[in-house]
Amino acid sequence: MKKNLSLVIFILLCSYSFAQNNISTVNQIGDDNNAAVNQTGSSNTSTVEQMQDDNNAVVTQTGSGNISEQTQEGWAIWILNGGGNHTAEIVQDGAGNYAKQNQKKTGNSAYINQDGSGNTAEQKQDALFGDSGYNEAFIEQVGSSNDAFQNQFGLKNLSTSVQNGTGNISKQEQLGDFNESTSEQMGESNNTYIGQLGIGNFAYSKVEGAGSSNNDIDIIQVGYSSATVRVEGENNKAEINQLGLTNIAGSNPFGLPYGIEQIGDRNTAIVNQLGLYNQSFILQDGNDNQSYVNQLGLDSYSGLHQTGDNNLANVLQGGSSQTSYINQVGNNNFANVVQGN
Repeated sequence: MKKNLSLVIFILLCSYSFAQNNISTVNQIGDDNNAAVNQTGSSNTSTVEQMQDDNNAVVTQTGSGNISEQTQEGWAIWILNGGGNHTAEIVQDGAGNYAKQNQKKTGNSAYINQDGSGNTAEQKQDALFGDSGYNEAFIEQVGSSNDAFQNQFGLKNLSTSVQNGTGNISKQEQLGDFNESTSEQMGESNNTYIGQLGIGNFAYSKVEGAGSSNNDIDIIQVGYSSATVRVEGENNKAEINQLGLTNIAGSNPFGLPYGIEQIGDRNTAIVNQLGLYNQSFILQDGNDNQSYVNQLGLDSYSGLHQTGDNNLANVLQGGSSQTSYINQVGNNNFANVVQGN
């Protein structure tokens, strides 16, 4: 009887062990590196590779079929100065989530937290030639089938992506120094892309409301630009393209901290600013409204406010020191402003 009981316990332990089927690989080359891996569930896979010194990696996976990859290293030229000193953490709870982080040079920090199923998060941080790094990246996703990608190359860039819902996509790329980008999305099938090239750019995008879906936001900036967008509703499009120095689409006169704010469905707002010190602010509340602002030159200002449905506003300003205000309340209104040379 005693032998039979021992045999049953042995079989149960073996079954439990095989049922887990988790795989963890840790490879560390250098001094004072730390790696902590904790996997609970089945068929989870974790890979950690750290090179140079003073790197820290943490992996926590609960559920089944989650995959985690983290690579942290310095740069050949930086070996004599230590390199490394990165911090990375991945926390996944659910099934079929995938997270990958890659950090190079010195002093970068990266964090991914995913709760749900079928989510994908990837972050890559590096420094330009002669820079050390010290970039920070953060992704948090709750729900299913969300995708977030963040790439940063330069010095002291900060990128944050938070998504809650289903099928949302966020992609942020920053090349240069001291850039900051934030994307927050709630709902379904929303798309945000933010690309910044240069120094000191700031972009903030927010899609809020559980019922918000199929919204599209695209921000591209080159040098000292600032852009903020808020969208609530369905099938809205907001686009900001800024090329030059100190162009602003944000901190607007309507008491709202957004360069573009859209509330409703199927609204479109597009801002193109090429030059220096231009400012543009758009507020649309309703459905099927369209706003187009093009400013080419120096120190021009455009403020545009539409409330109602099926309104259309177009602003084209060239030269310097142009000012335009458009306020349309009602339905089916049309305004066209052309100023400058």
